[in-house]
Amino acid sequence: DATTAKVLGSVVTDATGHYRLGGLPTTTVKLRATKAGWLMGFANGQPTFATADLIALMGHTTTTDPLLSLTREAVITGTVLAINDDASAPWDGPLAGVRVTAYDAVSGAVVRTVLTDGLGTFRLDLLPAGQYKVRATMPGWLTTFAGGASTWAAAEVLPLAAGQTLALPTELVIWAEAVIQGQVLGWMDPVPGATVTVFDAVTGGVLRKVTAGASGEFRIDGLRAGPVKVRASMTGWLPVWADGAKTFATATVYTLHAGQTLTQNWDPATIYLDMTPEAVVTGSVMGFSNNPVTPWDDPLPGVTVTALDPVTEHVLGSTTSDAFGNFRIGMLTEGQVLLRATKAGWVTSFAGPVPVAPWVPYPPVAMTIYAAASVEGQVLGQMDPLGGATVTVLDAATGKVLGSTVADGDGYYRVTGLPPGDVKVRATKTGWYPGFANGRRTFATADVLTLVEGVTLTQQWDPMVLYLDLAPRS
Repeated sequence: DATTAKVLGSVVTDATGHYRLGGLPTTTVKLRATKAGWLMGFANGQPTFATADLIALMGHTTTTDPLLSLTREAVITGTVLAINDDASAPWDGPLAGVRVTAYDAVSGAVVRTVLTDGLGTFRLDLLPAGQYKVRATMPGWLTTFAGGASTWAAAEVLPLAAGQTLALPTELVIWAEAVIQGQVLGWMDPVPGATVTVFDAVTGGVLRKVTAGASGEFRIDGLRAGPVKVRASMTGWLPVWADGAKTFATATVYTLHAGQTLTQNWDPATIYLDMTPEAVVTGSVMGFSNNPVTPWDDPLPGVTVTALDPVTEHVLGSTTSDAFGNFRIGMLTEGQVLLRATKAGWVTSFAGPVPVAPWVPYPPVAMTIYAAASVEGQVLGQMDPLGGATVTVLDAATGKVLGSTVADGDGYYRVTGLPPGDVKVRATKTGWYPGFANGRRTFATADVLTLVEGVTLTQQWDPMVLYLDLAPRS
């Protein structure tokens, strides 16, 4: 029946493939043919009931129009072998009850699913011609695809023609899953909601992760045999690797075996996960600029504030100041940190070292950052433009180099990123005597120029400012 799909009649074809279905009611029907070893087919080549043609039957009438054509089924056969190295339930052989599924390799749609028999064998029949991927699954065991792959992307594609029976050349091997279980602590108290992650010890790739329960307990299943490392992390706590290690490089390597459950122990330490609360440093950044176009004398947003180890200057953490110039850097260990403030167009500044400790509210750190000053002009040589000269800005008190650049072909230069304060400016070039601004020859006698935050000091001839005219060496 075309509406209810109820069978109204059936018959077996004769030796020549002919059939006659009589005694049918006057109604609309769909016509289907089936035979073992062949794919089910509906009238006029349609593959499913939903798409099948409608045939209207009239009283006292014989309908001879429908064409029924069947296609040979394709078949995939094989055997599933299982490996479990757990001492309490070892297994190494064929496994019954494994679900084996054939997927369309292009669309990913399930085409056929069967269970393995007592000898671990399976037969995926009634497959149309096409390309397939075959997967074996069973609770407590790791998924495997034909060809030995563990993922869909890496699974082997099996092309099948109508009527073909493909016997897989090698067994589908599934491995019993390994499990890691334990409890996450923080200063020896349970930490609910912590994330426990298992990494491949060789590649560092994440294998599995779970969220610890109300008592910090966790169980990570679905793991493959091999070397792994385990880490616990949680907002407000420093991440820790099993057995107290601080880094992936120093973390303990655990070798998992198929079917093994690796359970946390305290003595000797095995997957011991005890986190330490983070230390935090907070503060604000005040910016100053006398630039006549964009003056500034307020808290400064967008400043990158970095916490450094005071001895090694290794980066411990970093953040950006908010709209009110405030910053917070967490995930620090107890001790001292050096703070560095940077922003494009501004001079880098430092603060500290300042102390940090878990749950200790140290006063916020006030940092000051100044807009960078610049100097620009033209280097001359006996009153002619002198290209390629090096212009250097030095601290007027210490002689420390604050910045330098090489003049272009016409002697023009611009040195940026300079701190405000007193400086001296020098020009040098091979074959010419070095000279300081305004005709001075030595650092001791050089004019002192005062740079202002955010302002460019530009060369002038009258009155003389930044006048650089070198003399040739004889």
